[in-house]
Amino acid sequence: MSTFEDCYVYPEEGWWGRFAHFAARPEANHVMKRSRHSYRWLHEIPDSIGMVYMLRDPRDVLTSSWGDIENYIDIERWNVEMDALLGLLKSNRPNMVVVRFEDLASRPQDVQSTLAEKFRLKPRARAQDFASVFEVQDKNTTISAMHGLRPPDPSAIGRWRRSDESRLHLAALREAVLSKFQPLASRFEYDLSDWPTQDAPVIPSEDHPPIPFDQCFDRGIGTPLRDPRAHIRRTTTKLSMEFHCACGAECSFEGTEAYVVVCPHCQTAWEMPCTLFPRKVDGRTNRSYVAKSLTPDENYRDRQGRAIPVERSDEQATANVKSEG
Repeated sequence: MSTFEDCYVYPEEGWWGRFAHFAARPEANHVMKRSRHSYRWLHEIPDSIGMVYMLRDPRDVLTSSWGDIENYIDIERWNVEMDALLGLLKSNRPNMVVVRFEDLASRPQDVQSTLAEKFRLKPRARAQDFASVFEVQDKNTTISAMHGLRPPDPSAIGRWRRSDESRLHLAALREAVLSKFQPLASRFEYDLSDWPTQDAPVIPSEDHPPIPFDQCFDRGIGTPLRDPRAHIRRTTTKLSMEFHCACGAECSFEGTEAYVVVCPHCQTAWEMPCTLFPRKVDGRTNRSYVAKSLTPDENYRDRQGRAIPVERSDEQATANVKSEG
């Protein structure tokens, strides 16, 4: 909005009543970004106050970061924000326009023209040059929150696709988001047909390249298998894995992650699933492993004084019971 003439942009977030604090300013148009709790009182905002609602692909919203905080918009907040928007659209509120983030990032001049026509504003600079006319009091803090002051960046569209962690996070939210967002997706032309699913494959990328051969210990060729298999051992934060390829190669791997493993013999790339499916202890279970149980320990308590469950083997738990007896 700083690219329009006769506009004062308030440098902080706030509720609509704060407009009264700078009503005496000489500019004809006063602009303020809503606070994060604005959804609670959107219905109270007078129709005389214009509203620009920014809508963005929920996949990018739910995987966005703020500073060092990943996925800082949780599903609960996103839900109430969407309920508020649906309510506004249903009320046919005048003096309101919905702007897609994707349009602002890829076609800023068109969005500027839409806003100029809707609110009778006159541009003083090109939309893509807003960084040169952006003026706020606490510029350093504002720029930090914006991840830097820069022109509209089309590369911000679809960032969720570049991270395996983002795809897995979105897969868990799939049903909840699609059921809520479908009316908006149809109205504002969002194609969500490729929303990640729980069984979506992990594709080798810059974030998760195939494991180099020199990180795998080659144990030679064994019996070929119909299906490959891997046995994972957990050692603190490191991964220790024995991998038996379909070609018969037997390898061991130790490292911090193994999303994709390449067999050093047949050079086949195998995706390592991130989701494990526990099964009940039965005849198929290797009895050589000592089962673990979480037992409340009176020596470890939380702030409310409750005993905290501590991992111990069943042998230890049995020994404690006998000693107490």
